[in-house]
Amino acid sequence: MKPELPLRLQSVTEGNSPVVCEVALSAAYAVQQHPPVGRSLRFLKMLQANALLADALADNLMLVFARSFGASAPGHAALIGEAARLIIERLSLSDALYHDAEHTALVTLVAQDILRGRRLRQNINA
Repeated sequence: MKPELPLRLQSVTEGNSPVVCEVALSAAYAVQQHPPVGRSLRFLKMLQANALLADALADNLMLVFARSFGASAPGHAALIGEAARLIIERLSLSDALYHDAEHTALVTLVAQDILRGRRLRQNINA
């Protein structure tokens, strides 16, 4: 027995070839019911550049922090990564012309390099 398609999907077939639409809608319905493992349906619809930026920045910050401070502050790296993700995702909703998510990520990386240089000159604890 074929599952009933949602009403919004059924209305698409009204003016088009029923065979083509039925195949396309069946595939879309199957993906809705069983998305690929590790992927959400939202990811299949659109590439989200700001989510990629947030993940890359968070991963970089966590890696450098863990490399610099190691076991002295075990929970801080995850906290820094989550904060970076939340901030970049929040800034991506802004309509600022210059101080946007990309600018914030670049300034954060510059600050990270400044702290790395300072750490080379003197000991800094987490």
